[in-house]
Amino acid sequence: RVVSARSRHQEAARGLGHMAALMLSDREARRFLDSVNAAGVEIAAVNSWRSITIAGPPEAIDTVLEAAAAARISARRLDLDYPFHSALIDSVREPLLRELDGLQAQTPRLRFVSSVTGQLSGAEQLDADYWWRNVRSRVQFEAALNTALKEGIRVFIEIGPKPILASYVRDVLREAAKDGVTLETLAEAGS
Repeated sequence: RVVSARSRHQEAARGLGHMAALMLSDREARRFLDSVNAAGVEIAAVNSWRSITIAGPPEAIDTVLEAAAAARISARRLDLDYPFHSALIDSVREPLLRELDGLQAQTPRLRFVSSVTGQLSGAEQLDADYWWRNVRSRVQFEAALNTALKEGIRVFIEIGPKPILASYVRDVLREAAKDGVTLETLAEAGS
């Protein structure tokens, strides 16, 4: 129900913006973005101690990427037509909440680490508002990985046709001085 509703409503944001990855810490990225005239660009995800994702209007993302190239900051546009985790997706809120009204999660059989909060979450937190925040809020990937490490998790499996998260997992493992394994399960044809 969540995946279907989220996918359907996010389609309204197609083409409104783009996303890009920058090899900067959260703090460095905030300073850099403040120095660039790129209205509407937000930090969409904190991936690791040295990587963030931004989202915003197409022209503003172009401005950031040009400024990053000039400053010799590693950056790349993501192959997405959606500005996830930014204000450009706010129009999705009401229809998504309406469709997910009354959603009740079952008690998880396994520990659930949330990338919305970066902490362990229980069923009582996984209501419609949580799933809206999952679309809109900044992804706390680094914090979630650190929580998983504290819980003793050392094997990370990425399920998706464009594996990009494994490098962030390796960054977090290295920073925490922990051993671990990342497995990528899918790849697009020709990759």
